[in-house]
Amino acid sequence: MSVYKKKGIEKMVKVSVIVTVYNGEKYLKQCLDSVCNQTLRDIEIICVDDGSTDSSPLILKEYQQKDDRIQIYRQQNLYAGVARNTGKSHASGEYIIFWDCDDFFALDALEKLYAKAVETKADVVVCGVYQYLEEKGLQFYNTANMNVKRIPEEDVFNRQTNESYILNFTNEAAWNKLFRRAFVEDQKLAFQPVRNGNDLYFTVSALCLAERITTLAEPLITYRKNQKQSLVGTLSKAPTTPFQAWMDVAENLEEKGVMPEQSYVNKVIGSTIYLLRNISQREAFLSTVAFLQNGGLARLHICERDENYYYISWYADFVSHILKDSPEDFQTYLAFMTYIQLTERTGEKKIKESNLKEARQEIRNVRQQVRNANQQIKKMTKELTVLQKKYEDLENSISYKMGRTLTWLPRKIKDLSGDK
Repeated sequence: MSVYKKKGIEKMVKVSVIVTVYNGEKYLKQCLDSVCNQTLRDIEIICVDDGSTDSSPLILKEYQQKDDRIQIYRQQNLYAGVARNTGKSHASGEYIIFWDCDDFFALDALEKLYAKAVETKADVVVCGVYQYLEEKGLQFYNTANMNVKRIPEEDVFNRQTNESYILNFTNEAAWNKLFRRAFVEDQKLAFQPVRNGNDLYFTVSALCLAERITTLAEPLITYRKNQKQSLVGTLSKAPTTPFQAWMDVAENLEEKGVMPEQSYVNKVIGSTIYLLRNISQREAFLSTVAFLQNGGLARLHICERDENYYYISWYADFVSHILKDSPEDFQTYLAFMTYIQLTERTGEKKIKESNLKEARQEIRNVRQQVRNANQQIKKMTKELTVLQKKYEDLENSISYKMGRTLTWLPRKIKDLSGDK
């Protein structure tokens, strides 16, 4: 752990905060205010600008002039994974955390996370998360980011003591996790240089390799849902990238002998359903399913298993369909299941106001896929009509009638002879 000077006094850097920035002018000030005003003062704030074209660089400089703990690094637009690796390479704190410029944080977040880490000597500390729907001004606690039912009673656990749920008690994002920097360096953990799901490889590997994991159920992070630059917002542009990341994770975990097979499979199926439901363009959806069926599912360890193997009851049915259906038929199946599940939730009054936006987004995606399919059908129908007209014109043409006349006798002889 290195030291920094504050008004001539040397202090230890307890936490390195890596903030990745890309065209974040709308939310960047709120983010930096919540970072700079953390009650834990012994931190360094490493901001990596990933080639922003808006006023983000000016905002960063403005805050740096007010807070000398801020470091700024600029790079061309290489996506958040590369930016996080850049920030990590400059970190000197005992612990390290990766935050995004469109999120904001409880002012005592780092103090509580660091205290928990020191108390338990943890490699990883995971905290609860608020999700924020800006259009509705709604903030809600999502158990997908912290499912306490899948956490052991012991304060500290790892893959061996929680093998069934080591990947299922939290999300695969990095922003609600504090990592011991020495652990990250010893395991040579890095973010992938990809557009979507760049933190998946880093986070999942960390959870499986860590000797000591602990949690704080309290929501200390507020995450903005479905921003344009988020995974969902850019998914149709590179839809297979997150699946490739999951494949890379499987290979890495198997190579190191730390693969939690059942936990991994259930996590991947849930992620696959979520990703496919959020691909809004029909062609992107069909090509992604084809990619999965052409060897991808096997690399993701997705195959037919006993129903009891799955944590969610309908996963077995989902696996059966994605293995056997054509991409078009599977699209129909998934749209139908989405409709049924949303209808059931509505009928049982389980869709709360906080979840309504997500449900509506799923419906919009399904409707868009249906509209795309209808457009394709209309196009094919139009082409078929043109071909039918050409055929009718041919039948009515003089040359066609003369040809039929000239070939009448040979055809008649063939019919009488019984030749097929």
